[in-house]
Amino acid sequence: MPSKKDLDRFRGDVGETVVAYELLKRGWDVMRNLGGHGYDLLASRARVQRRVEVKCTDPSRKTGRARNQLTVILSKSEQEAADFLVFYVHGFDTFFVIPRSAFPTSGSVTVFVGRDGHLTTGTAYERFKNGWSALD
Repeated sequence: MPSKKDLDRFRGDVGETVVAYELLKRGWDVMRNLGGHGYDLLASRARVQRRVEVKCTDPSRKTGRARNQLTVILSKSEQEAADFLVFYVHGFDTFFVIPRSAFPTSGSVTVFVGRDGHLTTGTAYERFKNGWSALD
């Protein structure tokens, strides 16, 4: 039986792979950051490079009172090194593409799932929903 840590690592790997695929579809060359800290993917094209930190969450794994609250936390090194956070909400095929200028000082990014099972609108990050053009 896999541990919670194993499942979290696997979910992170899946999130990075899905985001890399999305970047490739949009014409970016993508490499994983294997040696450093602070970001997961290096996307480049036409002399432009973007350091992308990927966070992935799976609402189906949430239980209890906070099951409708999806939160990821950027470490200090991620806040300093990454140009963008791509917060991938698995199962919704939704990506929040957030530039460094909009990173919260707390490092905590939260979106909500409404009673109808859809991501709610009007959150602080709604304007970044599926906003891949921000990378250009």
